[in-house]
Amino acid sequence: MSLDNGSSIAVAGARTMPELFSDRIRQSPDRVAYSQFDEVASRWEDFTWRQVADRVARWRASLDATGLKAGDRAAILLDNCLDWVCFDQAALGLGLVVVPLYRTDSTENWAYLLSDSAPRFLLLPSDEEWRVLRPLRDRFASIECVVSVRSPINETADLIGLDDW
Repeated sequence: MSLDNGSSIAVAGARTMPELFSDRIRQSPDRVAYSQFDEVASRWEDFTWRQVADRVARWRASLDATGLKAGDRAAILLDNCLDWVCFDQAALGLGLVVVPLYRTDSTENWAYLLSDSAPRFLLLPSDEEWRVLRPLRDRFASIECVVSVRSPINETADLIGLDDW
């Protein structure tokens, strides 16, 4: 019995994850790619491959405008969500090395990982995480840009809201 309903993509021809992503978009742009629960509206929201591709393109353009180059590291500390997926695809498309940080990890471990991996960019869900990381800033001096997905309540010179970035 075959489970393929015409939605699979061939992996053999693609050399990279971004190539597989592009193949998927070309094959089924209007199919649902991702579903995410919207807590404000209290409902599930679907996103097509085309919508995801548009979001990935915006992330990629913003990361590129930041001056990151292939091989640079970009750290991300988000829950599993569409922004995580889009950021990851955009970063991979630019040849960046994604440094995932676990949301449930301790601040000390975040600081260690940031120090050890030396990313130039850090994406956070809010300014709350930056409030606890900022006092340890001297441990991860490589970071040039810190962006918060939610607009920071306590905006600082070293933390940019996603909309402003």
